[in-house]
Amino acid sequence: MQGVTAGHTAVNYVLFQNDGNIRDYFLITAPSGGDGWTVNYFNDLTNENITPYLTDGTHNASGWLEPQGTSLLVRIEITPDSTVTTDSIREVLLTVVSKTDSSKGDAVKAVARVYPSNLGDLNNDSLVNENDADLVLQYVFGERDDLMSAIQALASQVGFPDNPPDIRVAAWILSNCQPR
Repeated sequence: MQGVTAGHTAVNYVLFQNDGNIRDYFLITAPSGGDGWTVNYFNDLTNENITPYLTDGTHNASGWLEPQGTSLLVRIEITPDSTVTTDSIREVLLTVVSKTDSSKGDAVKAVARVYPSNLGDLNNDSLVNENDADLVLQYVFGERDDLMSAIQALASQVGFPDNPPDIRVAAWILSNCQPR
């Protein structure tokens, strides 16, 4: 699950590859947006928007995939608008089926959850003490052992609604912070 605030985009990646022993096309299907959510799918290599191919359920979105070799990396972008309420969840299930052998397939789910907008931007000094955010980043990158105290320090600065804060804060931090 990836945390996101209204108007911002949760980004997930799914790698489709042919593990069979023959060249094959794959039918990949995925849901569109709706109810305040926008969902788009991209061929991450070419940046081509492949949303229409995945959401209509009839296209061979993968192109030919050679056995034990070529792959397709799909970038999933899930964006809630301002009408989507805090703690709302959008699950996006992608399924893939071999066109040469319909008994071969798989599925993967990407999940986005809306967090309070007051978590905002970690670079906004009025919202969060930058040193507290650094504590969490230090833990993430192996420089600190006590994640919970780092999360609690950051959560107290942003006014996260849970008391004590839970792992959702860490998920939001990991989704929205970049290493320096």
